[in-house]
Amino acid sequence: MVCFNIIQHIDREGPGLFAHVAGEYGIEFKTYRPDLGDVLPSSKQTQGLIILGGPMGIADLLNPKFSWLNEELKLLKACLEDHKPILGICLGAQLLAFASGGCITKLIDGETSQLLAELGWSRIFLTHDGQEDPSLKNLPVNLNVLHWHQDRIILPPSATLLASSMRCEEQMFRLCNNVYGIQFHIELDHTDFDRWINEDADFIHNARGANAKDQLIKENDEFMVKSYPYRLQMVHGLLQRLMS
Repeated sequence: MVCFNIIQHIDREGPGLFAHVAGEYGIEFKTYRPDLGDVLPSSKQTQGLIILGGPMGIADLLNPKFSWLNEELKLLKACLEDHKPILGICLGAQLLAFASGGCITKLIDGETSQLLAELGWSRIFLTHDGQEDPSLKNLPVNLNVLHWHQDRIILPPSATLLASSMRCEEQMFRLCNNVYGIQFHIELDHTDFDRWINEDADFIHNARGANAKDQLIKENDEFMVKSYPYRLQMVHGLLQRLMS
């Protein structure tokens, strides 16, 4: 078995579908919770790295409450230098891009020039490079996925853009054949979504208003099950690339 290290930042954002299918590729996961005081492994102790999401951001590198984010960034840089396979999801993708020379900014609505989070189910569009990428092979060009962020990734020059949405261009990128970042969420199941709805009420209200919870539940009822086959296919594709 190959052991991949997972960095998890908050209870409700776990590996989800990745954990469900990892065994099919001879992968087992070891989870680290730096937010709970876990000491992170070194790059030499890392065969592969998956960094999950969370409500923190790049600005929190300067926040003493999240001082462990700096250790996480050091690990990312070391794994990149050592050519280890890496997948970053949401916050993980932002840290990955930042470690590679990119930057993170707040997401701005193109019509109003106001800060506006991207929250809920909506489409991403595969770029030409995305359609050619092995991790996305045979997937539709347009996919409905779950978004839950208020930041935008400005990609480093070394990155290849694989997918965009109408509101945020940088939705998925590749740095090399086995290093990927995704801003959206493909890993959730219904149980995960229920926790997010109940535990992230302030973010939901600020992003979409007083009726946001009911709207998100309605969207999820429409797309969670419908999207499962291609979300699962994408999970398989990414794990295959990490093992390549």
